Amino acid sequence: MNPSDANFQDRYVVQEIIKEMAKNRPIDTKGKKGYKVLVLNEVDKLSREAQHSLRRTMEKYSASCRLILCCNSSSKVTEAVRSRCLNLRMNAPTEEQIVSVLEFFGKKKGLQTPPGFTGRIAAQSNRSLISAILLFETCRVQQDHRVLRKY
Repeated sequence: MNPSDANFQDRYVVQEIIKEMAKNRPIDTKGKKGYKVLVLNEVDKLSREAQHSLRRTMEKYSASCRLILCCNSSSKVTEAVRSRCLNLRMNAPTEEQIVSVLEFFGKKKGLQTPPGFTGRIAAQSNRSLISAILLFETCRVQQDHRVLRKY
């Protein structure tokens, strides 16, 4: 989920939508205590008010919910939120790693890619795996569209 996409309403998204998802416990099928896991992207782009609301939500629903908070700059996340998290720093993938992921996707989808194609996409992506996957998917859709137009 990307609550920062709500712009000035990001506080409402954090308060209502996340709260709604977090307060309902998962169905326990094996007698074990389960957790809901929510992934929030671009937490560093949330307003201060939304981050304070997030902190309160994290505290209130800690028994039934686990949050994975993703950000590009942890310094833009309030200390109150950071102190309640296990902080992990992930480096951007290398171009070789991106090529490997794209080739895996291509094989999984049964696509024939020209030599060097995934390398060019990896170079264009500026070490952003999300950008590389989106570029790859865009090229795939354009290729499928051309094939369909022939029929």
